[in-house]
Amino acid sequence: MPFARLALILASALMAAAVTVWLMSLGGPALLIAALPAFLIAAVAFRVLRR
Repeated sequence: MPFARLALILASALMAAAVTVWLMSLGGPALLIAALPAFLIAAVAFRVLRR
């Protein structure tokens, strides 16, 4: 895997994880729903990374 692609995947996963934790720490129900796409982005990035 090229280094640029690996770096992009890692940066995306870290950013999505950070946004997920931040939204979940704020706690409101609407924010928890908003955190789902960020969590899914992180899950997809980790799946691609493991290939």
